Amino acid sequence: AVSLGAARRAGVYPSDYHLTPCAAVQGMDDGDTIAVGDLKLRVIDTPGHAAVHQSFLLSGDTRPALFGGDVVFHGGRVLLLNTPDCSISDLGRSLARLRDEAFEALFPGHGAVSLQRGRLHVEAALEAFERMGVPPPFL
Repeated sequence: AVSLGAARRAGVYPSDYHLTPCAAVQGMDDGDTIAVGDLKLRVIDTPGHAAVHQSFLLSGDTRPALFGGDVVFHGGRVLLLNTPDCSISDLGRSLARLRDEAFEALFPGHGAVSLQRGRLHVEAALEAFERMGVPPPFL
């Protein structure tokens, strides 16, 4: 489910905007891998920003990379929404899970990318959670 109604009311989309979803070819579950030539993408469930959110860990290259979508952004920033499926506690658990993954580059869904030390952005967000706070917002 998407929160299109809330986004329309907030002025993010025009009141007459309609989302036409594309048909799913095949679902992906946590731990599934997708081969791309000699490279592999491993699916990692990372709920928080949305109840159904997945990130992809690229391996088989000299620089492992995380394609994180909206789980974490440059500087340890996060994007929390006032929607029913956004959960700060799920986000904290997802970030803790990513802490144990080996990757160098971080490609978030928006904003700056990090080609080196991408895990530092996950660590920065987790530090805020460990202080019983919330990471800074991505705006």
